[in-house]
Amino acid sequence: MDFAIQPAGTDWTNSSSPPGGGAASGGGYSLAPAAANDMLGQAKQALADLQDLQRRTEVLTKVQPPAQDPASKAYNARLANGSGAFDHGVTQIDTEIAYLNELISKIDEAFKKITGHEAPVAAEVNKAGINQEKPEQQPSKGGAAG
Repeated sequence: MDFAIQPAGTDWTNSSSPPGGGAASGGGYSLAPAAANDMLGQAKQALADLQDLQRRTEVLTKVQPPAQDPASKAYNARLANGSGAFDHGVTQIDTEIAYLNELISKIDEAFKKITGHEAPVAAEVNKAGINQEKPEQQPSKGGAAG
Protein backbone atom coordinates (compact mmCIF):
# COMPACT_ATOMS: atom_id res chain seq x y z
CA MET A 1 0.00 0.00 0.00
CA ASP A 2 1.37 3.41 -0.89
CA PHE A 3 0.85 6.74 0.78
CA ALA A 4 1.42 10.38 0.00
CA ILE A 5 2.44 13.24 2.23
CA GLN A 6 0.31 16.30 1.79
CA PRO A 7 -1.13 19.08 3.89
CA ALA A 8 -4.45 17.99 5.32
CA GLY A 9 -6.82 18.91 8.11
CA THR A 10 -6.05 15.70 9.97
CA ASP A 11 -2.86 13.77 10.59
CA TRP A 12 -3.90 11.04 8.16
CA THR A 13 -6.78 10.00 5.97
CA ASN A 14 -7.51 6.68 4.31
CA SER A 15 -7.70 7.54 0.64
CA SER A 16 -8.84 4.06 -0.35
CA SER A 17 -12.39 4.89 0.71
CA PRO A 18 -13.09 8.58 0.14
CA PRO A 19 -15.81 10.37 2.11
CA GLY A 20 -19.16 10.36 0.35
CA GLY A 21 -18.40 7.18 -1.58
CA GLY A 22 -16.95 6.90 -5.04
CA ALA A 23 -13.85 5.25 -6.32
CA ALA A 24 -10.46 5.94 -4.81
CA SER A 25 -7.54 6.85 -6.99
CA GLY A 26 -4.75 4.41 -6.24
CA GLY A 27 -5.68 3.74 -2.62
CA GLY A 28 -3.45 4.33 0.35
CA TYR A 29 -3.13 7.05 2.94
CA SER A 30 -2.42 10.76 3.00
CA LEU A 31 -0.35 12.12 5.87
CA ALA A 32 0.31 15.62 7.07
CA PRO A 33 4.04 16.39 6.69
CA ALA A 34 4.53 16.73 10.46
CA ALA A 35 2.86 13.36 11.11
CA ALA A 36 4.92 11.73 8.36
CA ASN A 37 8.13 13.19 9.79
CA ASP A 38 7.17 11.88 13.23
CA MET A 39 6.41 8.46 11.73
CA LEU A 40 9.79 8.50 9.96
CA GLY A 41 11.59 9.22 13.23
CA GLN A 42 9.73 6.43 15.02
CA ALA A 43 10.41 3.97 12.20
CA LYS A 44 14.13 4.81 12.19
CA GLN A 45 14.31 4.36 15.98
CA ALA A 46 12.44 1.04 15.78
CA LEU A 47 14.81 -0.08 13.01
CA ALA A 48 17.86 0.77 15.13
CA ASP A 49 16.36 -1.14 18.08
CA LEU A 50 15.61 -4.18 15.90
CA GLN A 51 19.10 -4.15 14.38
CA ASP A 52 20.57 -4.16 17.89
CA LEU A 53 18.24 -7.01 18.85
CA GLN A 54 19.20 -8.86 15.66
CA ARG A 55 22.90 -8.79 16.61
CA ARG A 56 22.09 -10.16 20.07
CA THR A 57 19.74 -12.90 18.84
CA GLU A 58 22.21 -14.22 16.26
CA VAL A 59 24.26 -15.46 19.22
CA LEU A 60 21.29 -17.51 20.45
CA THR A 61 21.19 -19.54 17.23
CA LYS A 62 24.71 -20.79 17.96
CA VAL A 63 23.95 -22.09 21.46
CA GLN A 64 25.31 -25.56 22.21
CA PRO A 65 23.89 -28.13 24.64
CA PRO A 66 25.59 -28.07 28.07
CA ALA A 67 26.22 -31.80 27.81
CA GLN A 68 26.10 -34.42 25.09
CA ASP A 69 23.35 -36.46 26.75
CA PRO A 70 20.12 -37.14 24.79
CA ALA A 71 17.95 -34.79 26.90
CA SER A 72 20.32 -31.81 26.49
CA LYS A 73 20.70 -32.46 22.76
CA ALA A 74 16.93 -32.75 22.27
CA TYR A 75 16.24 -29.54 24.20
CA ASN A 76 18.95 -27.69 22.29
CA ALA A 77 17.52 -28.92 18.98
CA ARG A 78 14.17 -27.31 19.85
CA LEU A 79 15.98 -24.01 20.34
CA ALA A 80 18.68 -23.79 17.69
CA ASN A 81 18.97 -26.45 15.03
CA GLY A 82 18.19 -24.37 11.95
CA SER A 83 14.45 -24.52 12.58
CA GLY A 84 14.28 -24.09 16.36
CA ALA A 85 12.60 -21.37 18.39
CA PHE A 86 15.64 -19.08 18.34
CA ASP A 87 15.97 -19.49 14.57
CA HIS A 88 12.31 -18.54 14.11
CA GLY A 89 12.88 -15.49 16.31
CA VAL A 90 15.79 -14.36 14.12
CA THR A 91 13.66 -14.89 11.00
CA GLN A 92 10.87 -12.76 12.51
CA ILE A 93 13.29 -9.96 13.37
CA ASP A 94 14.73 -10.10 9.83
CA THR A 95 11.19 -9.80 8.42
CA GLU A 96 10.43 -6.80 10.62
CA ILE A 97 13.71 -5.12 9.61
CA ALA A 98 12.87 -5.61 5.93
CA TYR A 99 9.41 -4.09 6.51
CA LEU A 100 10.83 -1.06 8.31
CA ASN A 101 13.48 -0.54 5.62
CA GLU A 102 10.72 -0.50 2.99
CA LEU A 103 8.54 1.84 5.07
CA ILE A 104 11.42 4.27 5.64
CA SER A 105 12.27 4.15 1.95
CA LYS A 106 8.67 4.98 0.97
CA ILE A 107 8.43 7.85 3.44
CA ASP A 108 11.76 9.25 2.20
CA GLU A 109 10.57 8.89 -1.40
CA ALA A 110 7.33 10.71 -0.59
CA PHE A 111 9.25 13.55 1.09
CA LYS A 112 11.51 13.85 -1.97
CA LYS A 113 8.46 14.03 -4.22
CA ILE A 114 6.76 16.80 -2.27
CA THR A 115 10.02 18.68 -1.80
CA GLY A 116 10.77 18.37 -5.50
CA HIS A 117 7.28 19.48 -6.51
CA GLU A 118 6.76 22.23 -3.98
CA ALA A 119 9.89 24.26 -4.73
CA PRO A 120 9.20 24.80 -8.47
CA VAL A 121 5.51 25.43 -7.83
CA ALA A 122 6.29 27.99 -5.11
CA ALA A 123 8.75 29.71 -7.46
CA GLU A 124 6.12 29.86 -10.21
CA VAL A 125 3.51 31.25 -7.82
CA ASN A 126 5.92 33.89 -6.58
CA LYS A 127 6.96 34.74 -10.13
CA ALA A 128 3.34 35.05 -11.23
CA GLY A 129 2.52 37.23 -8.23
CA ILE A 130 5.43 39.59 -8.89
CA ASN A 131 4.94 39.88 -12.65
CA GLN A 132 1.19 40.13 -12.59
CA GLU A 133 0.05 43.56 -13.74
CA LYS A 134 -2.81 45.15 -11.90
CA PRO A 135 -5.70 45.96 -14.22
CA GLU A 136 -6.31 49.64 -14.60
CA GLN A 137 -9.60 50.79 -13.16
CA GLN A 138 -11.71 52.93 -15.45
CA PRO A 139 -13.67 55.71 -13.80
CA SER A 140 -17.35 55.20 -14.29
CA LYS A 141 -19.49 57.74 -16.05
CA GLY A 142 -22.53 58.90 -14.24
CA GLY A 143 -21.79 58.12 -10.64
CA ALA A 144 -21.81 54.95 -8.61
CA ALA A 145 -24.65 53.25 -10.48
CA GLY A 146 -23.08 53.96 -13.86
